[in-house]
Amino acid sequence: MDPNDRIIDDCTDSLFADMPSEHRLGFFTESSLDLKPAYDDVIAMLNACVAADEPYVDDEGYVWQILNHTIDDEHRRVAWVEWREKERGSITCDNYYLKARDGIGSLLLWEIETYNPYFGCRVHFLQWIEDAVILIYADKHDTYAVRLQQGSEARRVEIAHAWTIQGNVLHSHATPGQQSASLQLPSLVECR
Repeated sequence: MDPNDRIIDDCTDSLFADMPSEHRLGFFTESSLDLKPAYDDVIAMLNACVAADEPYVDDEGYVWQILNHTIDDEHRRVAWVEWREKERGSITCDNYYLKARDGIGSLLLWEIETYNPYFGCRVHFLQWIEDAVILIYADKHDTYAVRLQQGSEARRVEIAHAWTIQGNVLHSHATPGQQSASLQLPSLVECR
């Protein structure tokens, strides 16, 4: 290890000593602050969060849980979906986040769009394809495919409730009132 790396690590630890370790690694926070933690530290925290008997509660009283995750050890990258909830009187606030750390350790973050977060977000597929994370999820009414990757906006496409993946093609199967489509993965652009 380069001695300068140790100095930077020590400085980072000093600057963010009051920040919970989960937040420093990108877990259970809506912040996109990226301290570029080591891959092994991220994997250890992910495994601990998934295995925890109780959900994580932050300083503002939000309850957080990891709903789904995928680990690509070969390319040293990871992706996960977090759920955050807090009751405020008769109102419940819910948010869902797609998060990832790519092969160079950069944090990727997208707040998952749903019809109404209170009704949930069901993850059906979460995987790295080439240099992008692909998420397929359903909310109360619809099903969506999302691409999240470094250097571009998240791309979200509505698909049919019935779908299959063959190779790097997502087939969205038509039901009454819907149209069939075949989307190239990871771009989510219609195949020609």
